Amino acid sequence: MAQLRRPFSKTDPRLQMALPEVEPLIHFALNCGAKGCPPIKTYTPQDIDSQLRTAAEAFLENDDACVVDSGKKEVRLSQIFKWYKADFGGTDEKLLNWVLEHMADSPKKSSLQDVLSAGKTKVSYLPYDWTSNSSH
Repeated sequence: MAQLRRPFSKTDPRLQMALPEVEPLIHFALNCGAKGCPPIKTYTPQDIDSQLRTAAEAFLENDDACVVDSGKKEVRLSQIFKWYKADFGGTDEKLLNWVLEHMADSPKKSSLQDVLSAGKTKVSYLPYDWTSNSSH
């Protein structure tokens, strides 16, 4: 969940390295390894920003993470977006805009744009698969 208080005092030298705001893309890299989580990948320091964006795009294209129901004007999202909603803006509107901005160009993104344009979009959350994502 979102950090409710500052982890470092004002005089702590580590504070210089802390981000001023949460970076929601971290949820696509650091996770518990369950099937409901984004796949675990290897990231490199020089390319981490683009790699995290790619991980978010791939996760959102998966129907276990995002389903757009145009008929019901509903978007069903992974529980990750519910648990860490504050990191994605804190409101349904900000969350849906974040999702839209981080989707790859696809029919799903077009459907989401249409649903959002129609207004009064319902947000609900998909069941979460806690079984292990290991390949063994």
